[in-house]
Amino acid sequence: MSEYDSEENAQLHEGMESVEGENEDPSHTNARARAGSPFLYLEADDGSFGTYDECYANFKDKVAKVKDVWVILPVNAGDPPEIVSCKKFAEMYSTLQHSEPGKKPNTFVNKQFIGRFMKDGRLNGDRVFRAFGMYSEPRDCPADEFNLWTPFAVEAITAEGDSEQRINDLAFLLRHLFIVSGRVQVLYDHVLDWKAHCFQYPDIKSHMLCFVGNQGCGKSIIFGDTEESIGLMGNMVGKCKFFTTAEPEQYVWGKFNSIMASAYYVNLNEVGNFTHIGNINKGVGPLKTLIKGKEMTINDKGLSHVKMQSLAKYVYTANPKDGVNIPTEDAERRYVVIRCSDELCLGTFEGAPVKDYFETLGGLVQKPSLLRDLYDYLMARPVSRMFHKDDMPISNLQKQLNAANRDSIDQWLSSLEWDEGQTTKKLSNAAVWAGYQAYCTNESIHLRLGEQQFKNQLSARPFVTAYHDRKERGKLIDREGLERALPLAPEEQASQDPEPDFKTIATDFWNKRLVEEIAADPAKWKAARKAEARARKQERLAHERVRKEEREEAYYEAMAAVDV
Repeated sequence: MSEYDSEENAQLHEGMESVEGENEDPSHTNARARAGSPFLYLEADDGSFGTYDECYANFKDKVAKVKDVWVILPVNAGDPPEIVSCKKFAEMYSTLQHSEPGKKPNTFVNKQFIGRFMKDGRLNGDRVFRAFGMYSEPRDCPADEFNLWTPFAVEAITAEGDSEQRINDLAFLLRHLFIVSGRVQVLYDHVLDWKAHCFQYPDIKSHMLCFVGNQGCGKSIIFGDTEESIGLMGNMVGKCKFFTTAEPEQYVWGKFNSIMASAYYVNLNEVGNFTHIGNINKGVGPLKTLIKGKEMTINDKGLSHVKMQSLAKYVYTANPKDGVNIPTEDAERRYVVIRCSDELCLGTFEGAPVKDYFETLGGLVQKPSLLRDLYDYLMARPVSRMFHKDDMPISNLQKQLNAANRDSIDQWLSSLEWDEGQTTKKLSNAAVWAGYQAYCTNESIHLRLGEQQFKNQLSARPFVTAYHDRKERGKLIDREGLERALPLAPEEQASQDPEPDFKTIATDFWNKRLVEEIAADPAKWKAARKAEARARKQERLAHERVRKEEREEAYYEAMAAVDV
């Protein structure tokens, strides 16, 4: 603080004190104190605001500057900060004022606050940052980076309630995840691994899960489909970390993707046509980069391009009509495609209306105790820090999509006929080109490649080698290598696996966690159980009192009716 500022504050307070003495209004001092907050847009009875230093001290911790943009911190913990340009920041707070001493004694002049604040050199101490960062462990964030990470909402939940009911709730939810996974055990296990990885290793990028199922199969209630219906995962990570859109080319990597600055869990829901992100020139590159990359560019109207870290995890949910456009490939490392079971789309489930099932499930995905129990269950699940390609199961639907998405050369290679026991196929260059042309004609595929382009691309396949003998030059195709690189697509979906005993799974987890809690702090555990017992007793007594009052009221009504 400069010597001038100190003198200014002393003069202003001296002038205000004389005004207070004249008014002798007991509420006047409080009004002026409230006026010290620029956010309240209040002034004292005499028309003054707080001094500049008072306003500065109140305002500076609510904002920060990162390079050439300003960040407005949220009022509520867990909400995302707002990133705005310098121009918009100045406009937002243009009405804020502070007071300075006037030329005459005991007078003051109100002046605009925000222009002086934005140029205040004192901000360089702890409110100006070099770049945005995204670190789930705050200690890892450099001092000159503004950390955009906020904790998962579920971490603040303390699970309470009857143990038997909580076990049943967890079992019910795990069973639904099994149904959404197509009742295929390996896919169900991978869905749990993927969810566990999201919470155990938030700083490590992962692959995208793609769920394909008819409307009503139960995928949206888990993964969220609107900003209001954020689903199980949205409730666990927190609303500010959840984002869903059907137009990713606009709001994920497009011109209006400012919400991606805080998004951690992103659902590309019911994209009308996957060509929005499947077009080789528009979407596949950006999408693949975002799935695995930890940096993205934030764009918004009036905001310069801002590069920042992104830890976002992606899910794609679609109906079967749109799901066939998923741009998955044979050597895929970015997508796992799952065909959901459609048994919940039939109107009834296990002899009861399916709406009863979804009413129960809808309550569970918002139940704090279940959210915390599932979080603890996932945190206790062993999962690798990095997913290897061999950890990613390939469903029958994905194998079919892989085959459908092959280029014309691979499609032709897959159509080659082999004799029993034949391990290699020897074709001259002329036969190779003629065979490819004939295949494209029969399959109505537009011939886009010239002969030399075709031969160059064919030679790039690891299972194709060139040969040269006295008679001719040609290509030698290895059958084993071809079938490994281009496996035959199954005609039907995989058969369903037996359903696990989810009640036993949930009970075993509960008991294991109980043992760990007792071992960690026996006294604390005992006190918590006593508190729960007292709460249950109070609840039972309150219920009995209500029942007693109802019985007495019914008795008096009956007696009054007899008297009449």
